[in-house]
Amino acid sequence: MKRLIKLEWKRNRLRTYHIAAVSIFIFLLAMLFLFAAIPRLEPTDTDMGPFLTYTGITSLYNILGIASFAIFSSVLAARFVVQDFTGPQALLLFSYPISRSKILWAKLLLVFGYSVLANLLCGTTAFCLFFVSESLFPLSTASIRIEDMVTAFLSLLCSSIMAGGIGMIALWFGFRKRSISVTIIAAVILAVVCCQFLGVTLFLPYLFFSLLVPVLCCAFLAGKSLFRQIKKMEVSLHDRTRV
Repeated sequence: MKRLIKLEWKRNRLRTYHIAAVSIFIFLLAMLFLFAAIPRLEPTDTDMGPFLTYTGITSLYNILGIASFAIFSSVLAARFVVQDFTGPQALLLFSYPISRSKILWAKLLLVFGYSVLANLLCGTTAFCLFFVSESLFPLSTASIRIEDMVTAFLSLLCSSIMAGGIGMIALWFGFRKRSISVTIIAAVILAVVCCQFLGVTLFLPYLFFSLLVPVLCCAFLAGKSLFRQIKKMEVSLHDRTRV
């Protein structure tokens, strides 16, 4: 499996996705500092609850991170799975002397792992820079507590896995329709729904954990369905070649 993942990594040019991940990081980092500065920019606004605590600020960052990296994950999935298994390359892919299930496993692990690790790396770097900066030149009026930092990083871990799971669920929709655009649109819709739910619970970070469970369950079921569809495609192609 490691060899297959390495082959997929080498076969596909990932420089574009590296640049996309860095661009997302810069955007999210800028938003993180903006969230902290908003109470100073609008001191007369009474609706500043989420921006007055570091838990609220980092939760807003994680919500944006879910939306950004869920779409990022769906783009990866569309490129690595939908395009390869349903495009012109499909016949070549099915001619390889190796189980198609193993190929799909390698692709899914690469897509999920890359998107989750990219999210974690971007978020960890952003939070480290933010908390160091806040300890030296604070923008927020709140005081930094260890509990806020621990909550931020735990929520980041959950949001990273959640974004990867949303990408897998979106892949299921896109694969059924054999469409890259459907994969990305599904990810946008799913991300919006999840972020709307989390946006109502900014001061309850543990709900990141509660939403993670159903997302992962749906992602697991989506993955099982993908393997069944690949198996059917393989049997259908085998029957046609025999005829």
